[in-house]
Amino acid sequence: MVVDKTPSGEDQRTFTLHIFAETSEELVFHWSVGRKSVGEWTTPETELRPKDSAEKAGSVQTSFAKDTDHPLLKSVKIKIPADKMGIKSINYVLYAPKSVSVQSHPVERLDQQQRSQLPDSVPSA
Repeated sequence: MVVDKTPSGEDQRTFTLHIFAETSEELVFHWSVGRKSVGEWTTPETELRPKDSAEKAGSVQTSFAKDTDHPLLKSVKIKIPADKMGIKSINYVLYAPKSVSVQSHPVERLDQQQRSQLPDSVPSA
């Protein structure tokens, strides 16, 4: 799995979390946000959820989309607008529904270097 966390958009005020995986299995990104503390599991606002995401008891499930040119490459893209940059963490589990495998990963969060790349008007966590 590769995670690309970069500012995007014309004014660089939207942060895009782009998650890639190379697998033949169906893969689901089961995730939440931590607003008050790192590791807190709360449901992300509707505007943060990619199309076709499903709410599941305090979290969201988003299926990885298949790449048309590379059959094993799948991805999920989450866009975080500047006014939501106060989120302290995005917590996730990778889930393969047709397998008994579940991979749990530590919390992904913006580090100091990534925060320094954001415009001054964006509140830091």
